[in-house]
Amino acid sequence: MEVSYDGVTWASVADHMTDGVSGLASTDKVGQTARYLRVSVAQGTSEGFYVRLKGRAIETSRALVQVLDVEPVVAEVGTPSSELGLPAEVMVQLEGDVATSLPVIWDEGSYDAETAGSQTVSGTLSLIPGVSADESALVASVVVTLEEPPAPVLDRIVVTAPAKTTYVQGEELDLAGMKVEAVYDDGTSVDVTDDVEVSGYDAAVAGVQTLTVSYGELTATFQVTEAEPEPEPEPGEDTKPGGDDQQQPEPGDDEQPGEDVKPGDDQKPGSDDVKPGNDQQGTSDPDDQQGDKRPSDDVKPSDEKPAGPASDDVALPSAGEAADPTTSLLTFGLLATASAVAVRGARRER
Repeated sequence: MEVSYDGVTWASVADHMTDGVSGLASTDKVGQTARYLRVSVAQGTSEGFYVRLKGRAIETSRALVQVLDVEPVVAEVGTPSSELGLPAEVMVQLEGDVATSLPVIWDEGSYDAETAGSQTVSGTLSLIPGVSADESALVASVVVTLEEPPAPVLDRIVVTAPAKTTYVQGEELDLAGMKVEAVYDDGTSVDVTDDVEVSGYDAAVAGVQTLTVSYGELTATFQVTEAEPEPEPEPGEDTKPGGDDQQQPEPGDDEQPGEDVKPGDDQKPGSDDVKPGNDQQGTSDPDDQQGDKRPSDDVKPSDEKPAGPASDDVALPSAGEAADPTTSLLTFGLLATASAVAVRGARRER
């Protein structure tokens, strides 16, 4: 069993573990006016117990001599009074060299939480039975020192990659949309995008590149991709609209002016198909060569029409119209053949 005058300092007045089932103690062991009693039992004890207190009435109150100093308090600027940890009771000295504690109520109006430095916070004491004092003496005080909180320590940087992360070789780095935040150990963050350096980009190297963002001694990274440019077409390759599947024909490939009928291809003057006098020379009957056959047997002068501009098969170009070379040659061959037939008919008539 222990007693205390302030609830902090305890003095043992009886120990039934060693002294037996009963024991007496006086406040002389405490040396002050006892106000608190604490009883301790062994762990696992299930039996009940009781405490009987016996005392004497205080015939004369003890006068308050002084309020003892309260231990100073140190806190950060901005700390509310409820978090200063001020004591609920203050030790006082009574006459007769007796000490005890008195309840105190601290005046929040005397505290400035926003001003750094030392300040005195006051409080009002409350009397307890057996203690007397003038009202003016029931004043306590404590020194509170407020310090500026330590500056936050930079912990890391967080990088949001720029909007453009894919490039073609030779393109310049575009950092639009990039954001960099400096994060401190107290959880706060600051935008430092304009104060960072970015390194590691090479516009001439294809592939994935890791770029480094530096802010002071801290770094972070992000990646970009550098692609090779598409090869340019070789000289002479088709680059016309329509692509490779729809190439436009060029002059000289499939269709050329006059390709269907060229001089000397199928119908040439004097060819095997049409030759002047072909039926009358070489392959004709021998009798025809000797003149025995009558003029009326094969060809009559009235049956053959000399070829000319009025022929239905061949139209000669009109005045001022450009002549087609193929048509001119073909017309020449027909005229030559018709002339030969006419000559043959005339000889037979003679």
